[in-house]
Amino acid sequence: MPLKIAALRRAVQSVHGCAAEHLQSTLVHEVRDGRTLWSGQVEIFRLTGHETADRAYAWVHKDDAAEHYVSVLNLPPINSASDAVQRVLAKAV
Repeated sequence: MPLKIAALRRAVQSVHGCAAEHLQSTLVHEVRDGRTLWSGQVEIFRLTGHETADRAYAWVHKDDAAEHYVSVLNLPPINSASDAVQRVLAKAV
């Protein structure tokens, strides 16, 4: 397992308090008004032992100061990696 995915897996497990298994990677490109808001790879994890969610979406966000691990549970209205990124972008505005 690549180091980035392993680190994201550990972050998901720590944040959500359950086991996580990497399922796949997917590219997400969010555009609004012709402008790229975010583009990157999102990792999808299967969760075992979480009370309500069976999956989580996770990625690394870099800013000037550091790298941040972002993890979003697959709970309505979040049904995809794109939904997860859109939710985080909406909170950042």
